Amino acid sequence: MDNPIALISQVNDTIHLHQAMKQPDWVKFLKAMEEEVITHKRRGHWKVIPISIVPKGEKILDSIWAMRRKRCSETGEARKYKARLNANGWRQLHGVNYREAFAPVVKWTTISLIIKLTMTH
Repeated sequence: MDNPIALISQVNDTIHLHQAMKQPDWVKFLKAMEEEVITHKRRGHWKVIPISIVPKGEKILDSIWAMRRKRCSETGEARKYKARLNANGWRQLHGVNYREAFAPVVKWTTISLIIKLTMTH
């Protein structure tokens, strides 16, 4: 590949469910969705319940699927398919729909710096 930046600007690989299902590789997105649901169930993030047992007046949070193709930087070929189920968090209420709001994010360069500083001192 001559210019990987050109590929990034030409290809939009983040799409919604309705768009992904129209793609020729839609089966791979479907598999990624199955893996996402299985992972959430295995980790105990939530459980599926029949809508008939939801108490009257309770609001059910909407959600949206975000799909993404991860590409090989050398060839531009799709190497991995990701699917994320995102709840509309702006409708959540603390203590009702969630208890924690902690999501640690760190870059590996930061971890490397901390380890180097620790070794130095």
